[in-house]
Amino acid sequence: MIETLALTIALASGPADNRWQDSGHRIWSTVSRDVRDLGLCIRRHESINAGHYRARNSAGSSAAGAYQMLSAFWQGNAKWAKWNGERVAAPYEAADHAPAWIQDVVFVHAIKGGGIKAWRGTGCPGTD
Repeated sequence: MIETLALTIALASGPADNRWQDSGHRIWSTVSRDVRDLGLCIRRHESINAGHYRARNSAGSSAAGAYQMLSAFWQGNAKWAKWNGERVAAPYEAADHAPAWIQDVVFVHAIKGGGIKAWRGTGCPGTD
């Protein structure tokens, strides 16, 4: 209840605080609302107070970006993630180097490919 209220207040705050928003890219129209909500949950858990799409793990991990994808996980998924038939993420070495919409494309690709286990421990639906 409190978390829902906090989300409602954050969303009502408008464009000044975009930490609660995804890229708004059309990739989100290709997936269910559950996948988009999962993305929000993971971003909120992983990076919302650490730079969001530009977040970089400070504990010596290679995790980066809004979804805190480890370098090897990012590179493996970025190699194959496509938008409109084009591999858009391959040129980016790490998630935090890629634009927000490309991070979202790679996240959706990873989820569709069964990669949800990468976010175990976040408390988000399906990650336990």
